[in-house]
Amino acid sequence: MIVLGLCGQSGAGKTTALDTLARLGAEICDCDKVSREVMTFGTPCTREVISAFGESICSCGEIDRRALGKIVFSDKDKLEILTEITHRYIKAEVKARIERFKAKGKGLFVLDAPLLFESGLDRDCDLTLVITADREKRIERIMKRDGIDREIAENRIASQLDEEKLISLADEVITNNETEKELAEAVEAFAERRGLLK
Repeated sequence: MIVLGLCGQSGAGKTTALDTLARLGAEICDCDKVSREVMTFGTPCTREVISAFGESICSCGEIDRRALGKIVFSDKDKLEILTEITHRYIKAEVKARIERFKAKGKGLFVLDAPLLFESGLDRDCDLTLVITADREKRIERIMKRDGIDREIAENRIASQLDEEKLISLADEVITNNETEKELAEAVEAFAERRGLLK
């Protein structure tokens, strides 16, 4: 069994790469979905978050993300506390899923983790892959995909880990400046070369 960690900046083409790997038979673990699951009201994670930030972040039986955001995005220390709490639960759930998959025997388990390296989840992977694209291409794709203006797209990219840093940390890099079809072919070639399709 192989655990592949996959990430890339917004607009690079990560979704196409994931779709290709799923079509080839990989099991995909979406860390954003795991994050939403562990932050469901009443979970141990949300109880700890409420304990840390107070009942004022609760509204209508759930965590008011806007209220929580106001607290953490204006105070770096509080953001670090929130990140430490949530990452601990996300990592525990991801590790449990990897173990359940390992128990099945063999296959390719793909960890779709936007914060793969920042969270330390890369240490649970046998191999890491970063999808990149020229900055201008990424901006164009984000604007078209999300219907937003250039400034918002640029801010989104600026808030993510620098692409050069991502490239330096990855085991493999695929540059996606062309079509979705060409990216899918490059991902298939990578999977075959690395023996991921056994």
